[in-house]
Amino acid sequence: MLNATQEEERLKRRTFLFFFLGFLLLAVALLTPQGGSLEGRSMYQVAWASPWQHFFDWPAAWCSVKIILLCLGLALVLVYLARLLRNFGRPALAWFILGCSILPGAGLLAGFFLLLKAIF
Repeated sequence: MLNATQEEERLKRRTFLFFFLGFLLLAVALLTPQGGSLEGRSMYQVAWASPWQHFFDWPAAWCSVKIILLCLGLALVLVYLARLLRNFGRPALAWFILGCSILPGAGLLAGFFLLLKAIF
């Protein structure tokens, strides 16, 4: 049986793991190069420009994966920030930050759509 101090430490480690994993995903999404010879265009432009008739458009698929990683990393960092604010006694602000995680969720859905569009 864990006492309260050990439980708090375990919760802090798990919360920090959210931040670390989110930061790592953000770094991968932002620091990896674009696919193909599509320099000068953002990953969103590359992913949206893929037509439905062109199967296996790998540069667009890679950019879609980068969008998914970016949104997932941002959501994990927001969850970390909300837990941190809740621990500091700011529950209203924590709920607001969790509400802001709807935007990365919508980006995650768009990323999966773009991935399907690029592959099929």
